[in-house]
Amino acid sequence: MTRTRPDLTLLSLAACAALLFAAAPTFAQPIEVDARLSLPTGAETMIDAAVSLPVLAVAELNLPVRKTAVLAQLDKEKLEKELAGARKQLSSAQAEKRRLATDRGATTSAVTGNDRTSMRNSQEVGMAEAAEQQAMSEMTTLTTQLAQTLVRAPEDGFLAKVLYAVGAKTKKRKPFLVFAEATRTVIETSVPAAQGAALTPGATVRLSAIGGEVRSFQGKVVAAVPEGDSIALRIQPLELPFFPLGTSQRLALSPAS
Repeated sequence: MTRTRPDLTLLSLAACAALLFAAAPTFAQPIEVDARLSLPTGAETMIDAAVSLPVLAVAELNLPVRKTAVLAQLDKEKLEKELAGARKQLSSAQAEKRRLATDRGATTSAVTGNDRTSMRNSQEVGMAEAAEQQAMSEMTTLTTQLAQTLVRAPEDGFLAKVLYAVGAKTKKRKPFLVFAEATRTVIETSVPAAQGAALTPGATVRLSAIGGEVRSFQGKVVAAVPEGDSIALRIQPLELPFFPLGTSQRLALSPAS
């Protein structure tokens, strides 16, 4: 009977692989952590006022908001009055153009060689057309400014500070709001060293609410510093966190699926 000798090379490789797998950092179960959300110094985004108007209302500070959410509202009464005036000017200019066109037609059909009358009519038509263009230009500008009375979030994030109180008048092209983009905030927390070996910089994780409504967001580990029997972590949110900026929350930390 012939016996086959085992391939020692293959056995050695399998043994090494098993040892490496056993020694590799594991992070299979969620870890409950106390996580604080903050905005690093210099990471804020300044939002300028596009128009100079009184502040009518502002959103609550530090709450998570989605891109395009309204952060502040300016009083638009002055602009609405100016727009109504521009509409009247446009209507008046257009009515004058129609009247002059009618007069020109009557003059042309009449048997007359009065060049001065024709020239005067042309000049008046030119003035009416200029008034029409000016009114249309003002209406375009005012319509744009009316849209700018609603100041919206440029990205997912948090309204961190308001530089003009309700009732105060903003200054055009001057800072009005301080905004914190979600991806520029940072989560600070720590985990036991035995459980956090796999949490190296670059690792993607998921942070979830514990109990209640199912809420979570992904983040990327940007720093992992051993501190005795624990590892201090700094995590950059890749999605909008669901709790207020500047607060701490008990979360479940797990590998991103």
